[in-house]
Amino acid sequence: MSSSYTREIIGALRNCIARSDRDWSADSCDAWIYAILRGWSPRELIRIVRLHGWSEREQEELTVAHFEIDADGDMKVPFDALFWKIGTSQWDRNFSDNEVDAIIYGIVCGWSENQAESLAQRFRWQREIVNYVKRLNVSFSAVRKGGGAMPDSVIQTLIRNYRERGANRARVRPPVINQTPDEETIVSRLTAPEEIDLFVDDYTKDEYITAIREHRAAIDLLRERYRELLDQCPHEIVQEGSWGGARCAICDQDFGWYCPDSPDHACHYFTESDDLGYYVVLNDGTVYRFPERTDTDKRCETDDSCLFCGHPEERK
Repeated sequence: MSSSYTREIIGALRNCIARSDRDWSADSCDAWIYAILRGWSPRELIRIVRLHGWSEREQEELTVAHFEIDADGDMKVPFDALFWKIGTSQWDRNFSDNEVDAIIYGIVCGWSENQAESLAQRFRWQREIVNYVKRLNVSFSAVRKGGGAMPDSVIQTLIRNYRERGANRARVRPPVINQTPDEETIVSRLTAPEEIDLFVDDYTKDEYITAIREHRAAIDLLRERYRELLDQCPHEIVQEGSWGGARCAICDQDFGWYCPDSPDHACHYFTESDDLGYYVVLNDGTVYRFPERTDTDKRCETDDSCLFCGHPEERK
């Protein structure tokens, strides 16, 4: 099952599609992306398959990928399909020509630091937009690597605690209301898990609507607070498994590749600059400076060589 992080990624990608007035069926890669994220009607799909000459196997891949999204299932399947299609198409060369394409590419494939800076200047993005797309790409990559995105752990704990109270607990129905409860009401319910009724088979329609609104509001509140906590995490990055991934032992965030030489033990590939010279911002927010780095060194920076250990971003 997906988490709030994967749902946020899908929502962002779907918003990109909604913002564009292009014909998403005209180009093969565009039609592929739309098929996974939004889905074509059976009649439209027949036309598009003929137009682009998709094989039966490609149709099956699309069907499975779209099903997993609609079923809120294993997001590694559609995320892999998007990554390989976009990364091997004309998008890999032309994404910087269009703002929507640039955002989709950034979420799915990721930008280099130079690309991010160039795109921000071209489309006049605020730093918040660049950071937001980068954060979504981190979660997207984590799902593709098989680790899954960040779990809704707080909600799962509440549900587990509720179940452990036993089968004889009293059933409490939420009052029928016609608006989303305020934060105080949400917090009171979260601090009293017995109020969360998981057995809703005999709810009326109004009770279903009320429960959905309350739980949606609770999830949104928890997600916001969880992100605030993640921003304050001191991040103790450790090596994950034998393949060399970097993951925080405290909050479980993925930080790409483990680096034995960098101060925060995560690989960094590009520097930034100010009046004092070149530097990188480590994952705990501190600044690490390179006092002897020159403009020539900066021009030679690529994702083929970590600034500290020299290993490439694309590893076997």
